[in-house]
Amino acid sequence: PPLERGVVWRNADVTILLWIYGTVADELYEVIRGADNTAYTAWSKLDSFFLDNQAGRAVHLGPEFRNLQQGDMRMAEYCRRLKALANALADVDEEVIDRALTLQLLRGLSRRYQIIARVLPMQNPFPTFVQARSRLLLEEISLDARDRSEGTTALAIGIGNSSGGGSGSGSGGPSSGASSSAPPGDRGKAS
Repeated sequence: PPLERGVVWRNADVTILLWIYGTVADELYEVIRGADNTAYTAWSKLDSFFLDNQAGRAVHLGPEFRNLQQGDMRMAEYCRRLKALANALADVDEEVIDRALTLQLLRGLSRRYQIIARVLPMQNPFPTFVQARSRLLLEEISLDARDRSEGTTALAIGIGNSSGGGSGSGSGGPSSGASSSAPPGDRGKAS
């Protein structure tokens, strides 16, 4: 019993116990608290709580890992979530090897990455998760730059073709004829 221990031991035990209480979620605090707790008993309750739920957590985490799709997530967020699920599976003794993690990363990519998703698995040696993540992040930067460039080009083409069917000096501005019905101060404003 803690009262039979020395003062130094009790102080150390209380310090560790308070640290445990301060770091666990409120729901877990309710599970492990007790009037006669020592650091060891609190830790044992936590250990038991997580080990008893291991199989149940694995049942839910496995499909979540295998079904994760990138959707509209940015690449860094998608990789982070996939790696977090793999780590959570490892915590319940269902370790995901690096090759399986990389394959799932590629399987879940959005159509935007379909070309690199076909090229990466052909590399010899097969890329690690970290290597694939790095290449996909670079690909995202390239695709974003291309999309911005195409957007600017489309905007310039759209502005150039909005002359309203005038005689076509090619400048894209209003024609020099007096056929415009808008008052001079309102030309060029959207109605």
